[in-house]
Amino acid sequence: MKRIIPGLSEREFKKIVILKEEFYKEYLCETSLNITAYRALNKYSKKNKTVLVTNSRKERAIVTLNYHNLTDSFSHKFFKSDTENKYINAINSLSISPEKVIVFENEKQELLMALRSGIPKKNMILL
Repeated sequence: MKRIIPGLSEREFKKIVILKEEFYKEYLCETSLNITAYRALNKYSKKNKTVLVTNSRKERAIVTLNYHNLTDSFSHKFFKSDTENKYINAINSLSISPEKVIVFENEKQELLMALRSGIPKKNMILL
């Protein structure tokens, strides 16, 4: 947000975050699942380790997962952190090889981040 509004003070930023959180809960019923990702998660989460790696704040992600009954679909969850690369953070925390990671992303920039973390391009799906 600070990139969009460069002169935004820390106080204004925090106020916006609080308002977003309040309004988010009110409009959660307007959200919908990405069917492609949901089907893949349903298919593979029963026999594979499925990990949520998100830029979302923990509180918002948990509310969303609970609303859509997806909380138990993930063996591990990584929420917004101060690390520069969310994928490297998850890979290192779980001690797994990047070659074994499959990424479902809705932003091209995030796919570039996954690529920089060693995840093969063939393991990435843009939603």
